[in-house]
Amino acid sequence: MQLATWNVNSLTVRLPQVLDWLAANPVDALVLQETKTTDDKFPKEAIEAAGYHVAFFGQKNLQRRGFAVTHARHRCGQKHSWL
Repeated sequence: MQLATWNVNSLTVRLPQVLDWLAANPVDALVLQETKTTDDKFPKEAIEAAGYHVAFFGQKNLQRRGFAVTHARHRCGQKHSWL
C-alpha cells in the first residue's frame, strides 16, 4: 500500500496540483491537511472523478484546519464504511 500526505494549505488554491499529482502518482491513499475549506465547498466531485473515494471535515474558521482522506477506488473492490 502506498500512502501519501500533503499539507495543501488551501485545497481551493491547490486542487489543480493535487489532481495532477494524483494522476502522475496513483497512490492507494492520500491524506490532505489544512484544506481550509468548509464541507459545502469541498471539491468532492473533482476528487471522485480522479478515481478516489473521499471523506473530509472542514471548519468555518478558514484560517486553519480541515482535512481529507482519499482512498483509490481501483485498488479496492469495496468502499470502506468510513468513506
